[in-house]
Amino acid sequence: MADYKTKAAPIIIDGVTFEAWHTGILRYERRSLDGRAIVRDNGHRRSTYSASVDGESLGKRFLTQRGAMVAAAKALFAKSSPQRTASGPIERRT
Repeated sequence: MADYKTKAAPIIIDGVTFEAWHTGILRYERRSLDGRAIVRDNGHRRSTYSASVDGESLGKRFLTQRGAMVAAAKALFAKSSPQRTASGPIERRT
C-alpha cells in the first residue's frame, strides 16, 4: 500500500506544519512539509508515539502525539540553527 495524505487538518507547532499521512493498516504519521520531522504512532492498543528528525530517532516514546510533535519541532530547530531555540509549543490547527 502506498502512503497517502489524509483529510485531517494540518497541525502547526512553533512554525512547523505537520500533515497527516496514512502509511499502512492502522499506521499513521504526521510529517513536516519538508519531510524532515516525522511523528509515528506505534499502532498498539495503548498507543505511544515516536519522533525522528532527518531519519534519526529522538530515542524516546511519547504518550501523546502533540508531545512528540513539540519534541520534533524543537529538535528540528536545534539542527537547523544551533543559536535559535524553540520558544515553546505554539499549536494552531488550520
